[in-house]
Parts: sequence; C-alpha cells; structure tokens
Amino acid sequence: MSDIFFGTDGWRGIIAKEFTYENLTIVTKAIALYIKTNCCNKPVLIGYDTRFDADEFALEVSNILNKMGLDTLISDEPVPTPVIAFSAQRYESAGAIMITASHNKYNYCGVKYIPSYGGTATTDITDEIMNNVKLLKNGFIKINESEKKGKKEFFSPKEEYFENIKTFVNLDKLEKLNLKIAYDPLFGVGQDYFEPLLHDISNCKIESIHNVHDPIFGKVEPNTDEKYLKELKKFVLNNNFDLGLANDGDSARFGVIDEKGIFYTPNQIISMLLRHLVKNKGLSGSVIRTIATTNLLDALSEIYKTRIIETPVGFKYIAEEMRRTKTIIAGEESGGLTINGYIPEKDGILANLLVLEMLSYENKTLSEIWKDLTNEVGYEIFTKRLDLNLTINVSEISNLKSQNFIHIADLKVINIKIQDGIKFILEDEHSWVLVRPSGTEPIIRVYIESDSPEKLLKIENFMKDLIPQ
Repeated sequence: MSDIFFGTDGWRGIIAKEFTYENLTIVTKAIALYIKTNCCNKPVLIGYDTRFDADEFALEVSNILNKMGLDTLISDEPVPTPVIAFSAQRYESAGAIMITASHNKYNYCGVKYIPSYGGTATTDITDEIMNNVKLLKNGFIKINESEKKGKKEFFSPKEEYFENIKTFVNLDKLEKLNLKIAYDPLFGVGQDYFEPLLHDISNCKIESIHNVHDPIFGKVEPNTDEKYLKELKKFVLNNNFDLGLANDGDSARFGVIDEKGIFYTPNQIISMLLRHLVKNKGLSGSVIRTIATTNLLDALSEIYKTRIIETPVGFKYIAEEMRRTKTIIAGEESGGLTINGYIPEKDGILANLLVLEMLSYENKTLSEIWKDLTNEVGYEIFTKRLDLNLTINVSEISNLKSQNFIHIADLKVINIKIQDGIKFILEDEHSWVLVRPSGTEPIIRVYIESDSPEKLLKIENFMKDLIPQ
C-alpha cells in the first residue's frame, strides 16, 4: 500500500499505482470520520471530472459513505471543481468530495475534500484527515457498517451555478461585448460550462477546440501553462480571433492569449484584474497572493491604496485568509483566482468572464490594457518557473538558508524569506527567487521574477547551476 499525502490541493496519485481502490477507501473513510466528528447531519456532495473512471470512483466514494450512515448527493454529470465548491456552500452541506487531479497528467487521479464554506480545506482540516488515514492504515480504527445506511441521490448543479456567477460580472457590459473568441477546455469539463454560459450572457462569437470529453486529454497534460496552449495560439492566429481563453481539466485554472497569439501569465492577468476591479468597479479591501505570486500586485496596491496579504503556496492558505478578510481579489501564479464575496476557491470560468468584463469596461485590447498598467507602475515584469526533477530532498532546500548568499547573478541579496521554501529578494527590489518543493508533484519548483528578460535569464542560469538535477 503506497503512501497517502494531502498536498496543497488534496491527495493525488498515479492510477493503479498510488490511486487504487484500496487507498481510495482509506481516504474516503478518513474524510467520513472527519465529517461525522465535526459537521452537521447534512448530505455529502460528490463531484467528478472527465478523467478515466472518475465517475466510477465517485460512485465508490458514495457507497462507502452510505455504509457509514452518511447521505450523499452525486452530480449527475462531470462537473468543474468550482461548481461543486459552490454547491457545497449553496446546499449548506457537510462538505463535498471532488474526484479530480486538476491539471495533472491523464494517468493521475485524486480526491479533494471541500468543506461547507465552499473553499479548499485548510491545514487543520487536512491534518485531521491525514491523522485518520494513519490510524486506519495502522489498524488503530476499525469501522463497522452503520445500522442505518445513508441515502444516495443525484443532483444537477449547473443552472444554480450559472445564476450565481452572473451576479459577479456586469451583464449589461458583457451583453454589448462583440468579440470573436477561441476557447480551449483541453478536453476537460469546461466545455459543458464556459461556452454555453458565454452564449447566454454576451453577443461574442465563440469557437472551441478540444471540445470533446476525452479521459486521457489527448495524451496532453490538461494544464493552462503556456507550453500546453500551442494549438490554441495557432487557432487564434489562423482564424483572426480577438482573444483565446482556456481552462484546465477541472476548470479551476485559466489561460489567456491575445489577438497576436501572445500568452499572458496569471501574474499579468491577476494584476490587470486588480486594477480593473478597483478602477472600474470601485471595489475595496485586501489583495491576497501567495509568496510565489508577482510583487507587481504590491506596486499596484500602493497606487490604489489596498492592503497586501502574503500566504504560503496553496489555495487553502488563500481560502483561510478570505474567510476572515474582505478581499478584492485573491490569486496565485499557477492560474487560480477568486474575488470578493465569491467562494474561497479558484474558478477558471469566473476568471475568463472577468477578463471579458475588463475588456468591455476599458474598450481596449489586452495588450493596450497591459501597457497602461506598466506605465502606471513604471516597470514591466518577466517571470519564469523551473520545474526540476526531485533529486534533492526538502532538507537540502533548507540548507540553502544556511548558505551565505551575498549575490545571485550579480544582484545583491537584500532579504530572505522562509515562510514557504526559501525566497531571495534582490537589490533592484523588482527581482526575486523562490525555491520550494511542489505540493502536488514530485518536483522542485523555482520561481523567478525580474524587470528585464536579460536579468531573468541570468538568474535562471545561476539557479540551474546551483540546484542539482
């Protein structure tokens, strides 16, 4: 039996290797024990994406919960993670279990527990679930079937989700927007949601690629990083689209390409949307970002008089802050964001709608809005993330803290943060480097930001030489 570990966004593993029915049973029972100890006597919602056998895994989860006396409501079709998260909040449920591995390769599957507040489970919750996992694996807890079995029913969350999300965008503005949009759901569940939703609320013409359900995602990672959106880029350029939009496998993340085929990073999009929400919609409050997300948000916050809150990497930390702080926008560099009053969970469908809303308010192209933003702050950002094979362990990353780094790529180190991994702040105040192990994959991530491509390349080469691969 392989190890079970809840990372920054639930438990994930390779199907038939780590993700087995045996492990799924243990994880489900561990979550059920948490629910029975901490939650109200309400149904547990269950959702699943378009991955291989995800619907069968969802049924198995329901059967286990029913035997333990818990009622279940299962989505009647594949569903985005943000939709099941909204439903968990809407139904005042005992939380939801989502069968997904998000953007991971097709041979992965996973389980995510979403509490009744509709956001990623916080560390205290996942710690309790993991403790239950250990007790179950070691035989310290024996679970007998409940005398009173739970009921299994099916439900359709789509229309309620549609009605809710419409309240967070200006429908009058979107209705008048007349763009030609290319959309790539990457063979995932977004095709059943974003395209029909956009047809309902705007005059935009939308054409999709990869818009069939494929449990192996065309053997391409269903990820909205730039390297996975090459076909969307070509589609935009070859057919003169005004914009290209994408969602990952479970529609939690977003990807954006302009009319010239240029990819805009989540760092850029979140920054532009912060400016839009304050400048055009008058929102106030805090801006929540992870330690790996751009410091451009800090520069904008100075201009627009907002407060920055920095968290470790993982939307569960963002969700925790959002539950106690009035928030304009919250986001992470990997492509997740949410806004004030919405669920404390990343939603790539909402992100795409907000980009369209921003274009309608500004009446400008994405590139023109980006130019306006960089003129306001006085500089531009260039970012890079290196995903290195995990040949060193976490303790060796910790050793970087004890090394006397005076310079990185000819730039003086002026501050070091150890909130999550190790982050070096460099002397120009626009450049920094973060090194940390991934919470979802067996790799080391190196995040780099600078204000010129030349500096970025120098820092990248320095870090590649420093960290063994």
